[in-house]
Amino acid sequence: MTYGADVLGDFYKRRNALRHLLLGRGWFDASKALEMALEYHRGVRKDGETPEVAHPIAVALWVWTLSPQLLHPQESVCTALLHDICEDHNVSFEEIENRFGPLVAQAVRAMTKEYRGRKIPEDQVFDAISRCPVASIVKPGDRLNNQDSMLGVFSPEKMVAYVTETEELILPAIKRARRRFPEQEPAYQNAKLGLESQVHMVQGLLSIHSPELA
Repeated sequence: MTYGADVLGDFYKRRNALRHLLLGRGWFDASKALEMALEYHRGVRKDGETPEVAHPIAVALWVWTLSPQLLHPQESVCTALLHDICEDHNVSFEEIENRFGPLVAQAVRAMTKEYRGRKIPEDQVFDAISRCPVASIVKPGDRLNNQDSMLGVFSPEKMVAYVTETEELILPAIKRARRRFPEQEPAYQNAKLGLESQVHMVQGLLSIHSPELA
């Protein structure tokens, strides 16, 4: 696969920007998490063009913008970079803990829906996310990027499934987390408004192009 010049160019800019931001703050664990993500996420996304690792980098950049509002800013960026790595590449939770500490391992575990062939019950996943001050920030960022990049790639049915999960599971999890971690209220409000805006946009598009699914 040869990446399109604009897609690859944008990816390199984001990767390099994140590297500079993390090193500039002296966030060496997050810098190591970036390199680990680059090492493991070597494929392409469902569009067949965008590097797979562009997704965790985009989530990490969004989380970084919220860092003044977060209880655990560096751990949140680490988790953004590593949130898919145990599910997609068979990295153990123990390795994450040994390299990045228990809080990052807890957050990555909370966001993992399938681990070594075992699917985690949906209610258990979102309950764990709502109880973690890191995962409850990173999960909205994960979904914001997924919804932002699904137009023209996902089928209408899959888009409906995504926005339904956002409304029925992710937004309620954020609401529960806001009560548990009120210090992060501005970050949760940012995530809530962004997700709701995307959901309304997707629903509006579906009502025009696939009214039977809207």
